Amino acid sequence: MEQKDRQKRIAKLQSLIQELSPKEQSAVIWLIRHFHVATELVKSERMEPDEWETSLHRAIESDDALMKILLLYHKIYWEEQDKIKP
Repeated sequence: MEQKDRQKRIAKLQSLIQELSPKEQSAVIWLIRHFHVATELVKSERMEPDEWETSLHRAIESDDALMKILLLYHKIYWEEQDKIKP
Protein backbone atom coordinates (compact mmCIF):
# COMPACT_ATOMS: atom_id res chain seq x y z
CA MET A 1 0.00 0.00 0.00
CA GLU A 2 2.77 2.44 0.92
CA GLN A 3 4.53 1.73 -2.38
CA LYS A 4 1.34 2.46 -4.32
CA ASP A 5 0.80 5.75 -2.45
CA ARG A 6 4.42 6.71 -3.07
CA GLN A 7 4.03 5.99 -6.78
CA LYS A 8 0.92 8.19 -6.89
CA ARG A 9 2.78 11.06 -5.21
CA ILE A 10 5.70 10.68 -7.62
CA ALA A 11 3.36 10.67 -10.63
CA LYS A 12 1.60 13.79 -9.33
CA LEU A 13 4.93 15.54 -8.80
CA GLN A 14 6.19 14.52 -12.25
CA SER A 15 3.08 15.93 -13.93
CA LEU A 16 3.49 19.20 -12.02
CA ILE A 17 7.18 19.39 -12.94
CA GLN A 18 6.35 19.08 -16.65
CA GLU A 19 4.31 22.29 -16.40
CA LEU A 20 7.28 24.28 -15.07
CA SER A 21 9.88 26.34 -16.86
CA PRO A 22 13.40 24.89 -17.15
CA LYS A 23 14.60 27.19 -14.34
CA GLU A 24 11.76 26.03 -12.11
CA GLN A 25 12.49 22.39 -12.98
CA SER A 26 16.10 22.91 -11.89
CA ALA A 27 14.82 24.42 -8.65
CA VAL A 28 12.69 21.32 -8.01
CA ILE A 29 15.67 19.03 -8.50
CA TRP A 30 17.80 21.19 -6.21
CA LEU A 31 15.10 21.27 -3.54
CA ILE A 32 14.56 17.51 -3.59
CA ARG A 33 18.29 16.82 -3.31
CA HIS A 34 18.74 19.43 -0.57
CA PHE A 35 15.78 18.04 1.37
CA HIS A 36 17.04 14.45 1.08
CA VAL A 37 20.54 15.34 2.28
CA ALA A 38 19.22 17.51 5.11
CA THR A 39 16.81 14.80 6.24
CA GLU A 40 19.66 12.31 6.48
CA LEU A 41 21.82 14.80 8.41
CA VAL A 42 19.00 15.51 10.87
CA LYS A 43 18.29 11.78 11.32
CA SER A 44 21.95 11.13 12.08
CA GLU A 45 21.97 14.12 14.46
CA ARG A 46 24.73 15.88 12.52
CA MET A 47 22.39 18.80 11.88
CA GLU A 48 19.61 20.38 13.90
CA PRO A 49 16.27 20.89 12.12
CA ASP A 50 16.52 24.66 12.59
CA GLU A 51 19.97 24.69 10.94
CA TRP A 52 18.49 23.07 7.84
CA GLU A 53 15.63 25.55 7.79
CA THR A 54 18.04 28.48 8.08
CA SER A 55 20.20 27.24 5.20
CA LEU A 56 17.14 26.67 3.03
CA HIS A 57 15.81 30.17 3.70
CA ARG A 58 19.20 31.65 2.78
CA ALA A 59 19.15 29.75 -0.52
CA ILE A 60 15.67 30.88 -1.53
CA GLU A 61 16.01 34.55 -0.59
CA SER A 62 17.31 35.46 -4.04
CA ASP A 63 15.67 32.77 -6.17
CA ASP A 64 12.02 33.31 -7.12
CA ALA A 65 11.78 29.97 -8.93
CA LEU A 66 13.00 28.11 -5.87
CA MET A 67 10.54 29.99 -3.66
CA LYS A 68 7.64 29.11 -5.97
CA ILE A 69 8.65 25.44 -5.98
CA LEU A 70 9.12 25.36 -2.22
CA LEU A 71 5.63 26.76 -1.70
CA LEU A 72 4.17 24.23 -4.15
CA TYR A 73 6.00 21.37 -2.43
CA HIS A 74 4.83 22.58 0.97
CA LYS A 75 1.22 22.69 -0.25
CA ILE A 76 1.42 19.15 -1.69
CA TYR A 77 3.12 17.83 1.45
CA TRP A 78 0.46 19.20 3.79
CA GLU A 79 -2.36 18.01 1.55
CA GLU A 80 -0.88 14.50 1.83
CA GLN A 81 -0.49 14.84 5.60
CA ASP A 82 -4.13 15.90 5.94
CA LYS A 83 -5.18 12.71 4.12
CA ILE A 84 -3.15 10.59 6.55
CA LYS A 85 -4.49 12.16 9.76
CA PRO A 86 -7.31 10.24 11.46
